Order: sequence, then C-alpha cells, then structure tokens
Amino acid sequence: MLAARRLDGEDPKVVLYLRCAYAAVQCVAVIVILFVYYKASLAAKDKANAVKIYVPPPPQVCSCVNYYFTLVNSEGHAHPLFVIILAFCGS
Repeated sequence: MLAARRLDGEDPKVVLYLRCAYAAVQCVAVIVILFVYYKASLAAKDKANAVKIYVPPPPQVCSCVNYYFTLVNSEGHAHPLFVIILAFCGS
C-alpha cells in the first residue's frame, strides 16, 4: 500500500517499470517451479525412492482376530509431486 501511494500510476515510464518488474518476478517463479519439478522427477526415478505401501485387507464381518497388513510393492515409482511433498514435510 505504501508503494501504491508513492508511485505515480499515470506516468507511462513508471507503469512500464512496474510491468517489467512483475514479468521478471513471474519468470523467476516459473523457473523455480520447473527446477523443483525437474529435480523431483529425477528423484522419483531413483530406485532408492521406490514406495512401499502397507495396505490393510478389506473389512469383513467378524474378522477382527486375523487382521494383518500386507506389503504391496509398487512397480512404478513415486510421483514427482509426492517427492516434493516429502522433501518439504519430511518422511
């Protein structure tokens, strides 16, 4: 708000400078997003980042006694978005 009061919105040079600054910030943001997605896709292709998911059996009537989790090995790799979430939130 302070900059909006001090900048002259009627001057064509000021408007041009504001548009250039906005475009530069947007370009940097897009480059950072593409870089993070690229690094995440490389990390997802790595064999060390293969995801192992424990899936419970489907619920059945009166089967509370033998309730074991089974290991499902995924043949695919982790989605890049999943790798990004793990990178920021921890594992």
